[in-house]
Amino acid sequence: MAAYEAFLFVYVTAFVIVELLLGVLFTLRARMEASSRMAWLAAAYAWTAPLAILNTIALLHLSPDTSQVASTLYYLWHLGWPLLLGAYAFSPERTDRRTTWYPIVAFVLALAVSALAYAARHDLPVFVTAGNHFSGLAFALTATVLLLNAGVFVRLVLRHPRPERWVALAVAFAVVEGCVTLLAPARFTPLYFAGRVAAFLSAASLLGAVVVDVLGALRQSTLATARFAQERRIAQDLQRASLPAALPILDGISLDAVYQAARDERVGGDWYDAFEVAGEKLIVTVGDVMGSGVDAAVTMNAVRQSIRGAAEVTFDPVTILNAAGRALVKNGADRIVTAFVGVLDLKSGTMTYASAGHPPACVRSNDGSIAMLTSTGVPLGIAIDEVEERSRSTQLRPGDLLVLYTDGLTELHRDPISGERELISSLRDIPDNVSAAEEIRKALIAGDPYDDVAILTLRMLGDREQCGFSCDVRDGEAAARLRRSVVDFLRAKGTPESWLFDAEVIVGELLGNVARHARGLAEVYVDFHAGAPALRVLDRGNGPPFASRTAAAAEECGRGLFLVARLGSNLQIAARPGGGSEVSVVLRANTFRDDDVR
Repeated sequence: MAAYEAFLFVYVTAFVIVELLLGVLFTLRARMEASSRMAWLAAAYAWTAPLAILNTIALLHLSPDTSQVASTLYYLWHLGWPLLLGAYAFSPERTDRRTTWYPIVAFVLALAVSALAYAARHDLPVFVTAGNHFSGLAFALTATVLLLNAGVFVRLVLRHPRPERWVALAVAFAVVEGCVTLLAPARFTPLYFAGRVAAFLSAASLLGAVVVDVLGALRQSTLATARFAQERRIAQDLQRASLPAALPILDGISLDAVYQAARDERVGGDWYDAFEVAGEKLIVTVGDVMGSGVDAAVTMNAVRQSIRGAAEVTFDPVTILNAAGRALVKNGADRIVTAFVGVLDLKSGTMTYASAGHPPACVRSNDGSIAMLTSTGVPLGIAIDEVEERSRSTQLRPGDLLVLYTDGLTELHRDPISGERELISSLRDIPDNVSAAEEIRKALIAGDPYDDVAILTLRMLGDREQCGFSCDVRDGEAAARLRRSVVDFLRAKGTPESWLFDAEVIVGELLGNVARHARGLAEVYVDFHAGAPALRVLDRGNGPPFASRTAAAAEECGRGLFLVARLGSNLQIAARPGGGSEVSVVLRANTFRDDDVR
């Protein structure tokens, strides 16, 4: 008996440890995956563990009172296990968090039936005779268990041969145990112990499979983590390369920007950008690509470059966004992008803008009032023809602060309306001599945000030197006085005498164009930008009636612009957002070389 007790002690210790580990592992997996089938598998081992322990305890303290208890617990254990596995094998897979209670219920029921068996130990059926031989009832129950296990084994093999192979192997060992137990004539014979060994191998094989799967999952997780880290490094490099290394330095304007990544360290598709075109326009833009990772960073860079390219051709924000949207759709990028584009006239301070589904920009005026630059455009990436019908405009004056941002700033608490209120409130408290973008970030972001945040601010300093004149071009004398006034102003500012004749001719030709094509009031502005005077002539007609080019040698129309292009540089012609046209040119030394005309 000493050898028997030693075997039972080693067996039950190893067996129970394996059963408990399987029950805990499958329960955890069922809770993580909310899997109904995994819950049934966990319940099968939660049922067997307490019954196996109590069965062995009864055997170690074998007496007439506990003999039938041990057998009763044995058959409850072996009948319940294939029934619960049958539920696992035959039930469909579904997600239901309520099923994660199955293992706990099975464990409690096992303890309850064990307590009932001990309480009714004098009235239990006879499974083993006084000579430790099995009764007919015991053989019938063993055969029933064998058939149940065989049915589960066949179902597992036919249903999912690969995913279920380790569970099927465990059931196969249980079938072997049933066959050996049927051949055993009595308890404590070699065949009886062989059956117990088969039961242990059934659980151990499954535990080994679980360990192998866990190690494989850990390996896959490690590889996935490494891939994620590599993807993140690539995305970070792309993002760093895509965001401007430095913002333009301009007279009378202060630009500032800040970018903060999300708390989960995913690289998103937020961007900001500011660049000067032809010395007369400043393009400011922010945007957000839906999603994160390398694809978002690549899309962000593509859209940003599309906006830059379109701005070299046109200064109309709607046209710029439409071009970027068409490029996005044509390239097949399965992404939705929101963007805001503003085009600031460096001479007049007028900014035209448009939005593609992006949060509205803010303007804090010098008097403290705050306006939201709302727009009705739809996001880029949607296969429609136009972002919106037309650009809008606003006037930025000295002391004004323009704030562009991505939605991560105002959706920190998942409430964009409240976020906009907080943003407006923070703008009222920003001093004039600090970094506006950084102050906004500090005021609204405590810790790490849920989403990437990009902020771009533009402050009008008001130290740009500019003078304006106006006249009705239908009054020839008034036009002549305006022309002389421009020359006198330039002379007073120290403009070289060799440039003054050019300036007078340029103003005359441009006023002549207004008289011919627009009539009515003309406005002339002289602006000093980067040390060179620039002339702008604005009218209120129907927009440029001529092509934006100079005349060919044999053409009559356009010779005035040809002369203006020869005498100046950076000749640009554009329609004004509110109607009319604007022609601008920068004075330069008379080198008589060809210039591009916009």
